[in-house]
Amino acid sequence: MEPEECTRGRASLLPALGDVPSTRLPRLVRVKAAHSCTILPSAPAFRRIRVPLGTRPRSPGRHPVADMKETEKLSDQVQRRPLPHDFHPRVGELTMSSTDVSDGGTLPDAQVYAKGNSSPQISWSAGPEGTGSYAVTCYDPDAPTGSGFWHWTVFDIPADVTELPAGAGTGGFEGLPAGAVQVRNDYGGRGFGGAAPPEGDGPHRYVFTVYAVDRAKLGPDEHATPALVGFHLRFHSLARGQLTAHYEEQGTTGS
Repeated sequence: MEPEECTRGRASLLPALGDVPSTRLPRLVRVKAAHSCTILPSAPAFRRIRVPLGTRPRSPGRHPVADMKETEKLSDQVQRRPLPHDFHPRVGELTMSSTDVSDGGTLPDAQVYAKGNSSPQISWSAGPEGTGSYAVTCYDPDAPTGSGFWHWTVFDIPADVTELPAGAGTGGFEGLPAGAVQVRNDYGGRGFGGAAPPEGDGPHRYVFTVYAVDRAKLGPDEHATPALVGFHLRFHSLARGQLTAHYEEQGTTGS
């Protein structure tokens, strides 16, 4: 028997599928039978899915332990969360440096919450033409929260300032330029809050970023959330620079 397109059957399915475009539905056919019209897909509707790494079949001839080590290595790579600007538009680059934190190095005790808990010294190159102010943030994308962890957010730094001294974001905020605004970090306090990853959770990345902003006043006030500030920075950054340090608490009780 010859199948033919069953447009009546397709139409009857649309209300149940809500807003799914008809172009995404598999082609339906009708098989002529004595007393019925059977709706069948004319071809399988394939969809790419991610197979959990631990369920992949073992390669012939390979030892299970070798496959396990490879799986753990790939799993670590897959589970690394994206950095803050991986999906943002490309902008100009600023050169960022610090006398306290080295890019790719271990975060010093001075920037650990239970130890020094002090914001680091940070300096940066001058922004491009049109820069009206700067902003600085510190973010941990590896925090087990589902949304990372904001350790520091300061903005409306005057355009003629290209450095924050150590401790500017903590204590009495000495050294913080006049007019600069700090919002609450994810600990709930205003200013900088140091690293405090769970024990055994592996190394966390602490991403310090400076932004050249296209206006003197970004828009939010001191009551804004870091996420809202980040939203505005997404649309008003002319350039940015960053450095990343790592820190972990050794142990086996990570969560």
